[in-house]
Amino acid sequence: MVNENNEAYVRNYIEQNLVKCGKVYIMGGNAVVSERFENSLSGYDVTRFGGDDRYETSALIAETFYGKSTLAYLASGDDFPDGLTGGVLAGLSRDGKGAPLLLVNERNTNLAASYIKDAGVRTVKAIGGTAAIPDEVLKAVI
Repeated sequence: MVNENNEAYVRNYIEQNLVKCGKVYIMGGNAVVSERFENSLSGYDVTRFGGDDRYETSALIAETFYGKSTLAYLASGDDFPDGLTGGVLAGLSRDGKGAPLLLVNERNTNLAASYIKDAGVRTVKAIGGTAAIPDEVLKAVI
């Protein structure tokens, strides 16, 4: 999350490390990264991926960056550790090409299920145990 406490640090990091590519992706809506901060990046090609919630955002990212994929990972959207570590695993999958990580919970399965169907996913790997992703959630998605 980018907020008033760390905006200067994030902007400094962008200026020092992204000057060559000039492209910045913001993952999340205005509640995660403020519109004010986004507007302060006027010298860059900025693209925001922000759905109505984190579940929609994860689906937007999957569709945009992975399109068709034979593999997808699921992580609980209720807590961050599985998604954080699972994102690294997903990024290293498929011989370094990466695979999407979709967030789910008991109330949010439709977007992940739609992506999996539309993308032709054949293998789904859940990050965490059944306390994180209960069997009924996994069944609803696949």
